Amino acid sequence: MAPARNLTTERLDALRHKLLAMLATVEQAIDSCIEAYCQRDEAKAWTVAAHDHAINEMETCIDEMGMRLLAREGPLAQDLRTVLATMRIANDIERMADEAANIAERTMPLVALPPLPFDDDFKAFVPLVRNMVHQAVQCVVDMDPDLGRRLAELDEGVDCGLRQLTLRVVQYMKSNPDKIEAALSFLIICRRLERIGDLSTNIGESVFFAVRGVNAKHSHFDDDEPA
Repeated sequence: MAPARNLTTERLDALRHKLLAMLATVEQAIDSCIEAYCQRDEAKAWTVAAHDHAINEMETCIDEMGMRLLAREGPLAQDLRTVLATMRIANDIERMADEAANIAERTMPLVALPPLPFDDDFKAFVPLVRNMVHQAVQCVVDMDPDLGRRLAELDEGVDCGLRQLTLRVVQYMKSNPDKIEAALSFLIICRRLERIGDLSTNIGESVFFAVRGVNAKHSHFDDDEPA
């Protein structure tokens, strides 16, 4: 006989399923905006930009579900932290979607221009960000606080990659002033990707908080005592 499930557990499960669906949607949007740039695919870029509103609606739904759960069920301890963390993660996912839409919008005018000489650098940088997004998704799926901690370490590699790209692009702009506008758009795309890495780190911190009861946002996981 299956154990009895109370209403709070059922509503927490429904909230979690909504969050996982939102994560899958934004991961696809990030992959698509990167592919749109690499393939010079204006139609794909337009699709990413146009579908940003769907992720906004998913965040609103999660917020409403979370607020109702808090008001009606009065969850305590880890259940309470899980609701708060879920709402925080949904906000970070929505911001990821905004960054993906910004990348898509920056890509569209670049499609008609000659490629910039940074393809090798970009191909080395992009997997760092994609890995962070994938690990953030897995962190939520498994509710793995240790993976949440490792995301902060992965973010250092993304930051380093952006610094190297920035130096190359700035030097290129100095030597090619007629290409400044296109190079600047490319650099903004890279910075938006780096921001997606930051938001992946935020997701790891929220999972760490939900499971361990430690707010790692400013302590950098120094205090690791379970609540």
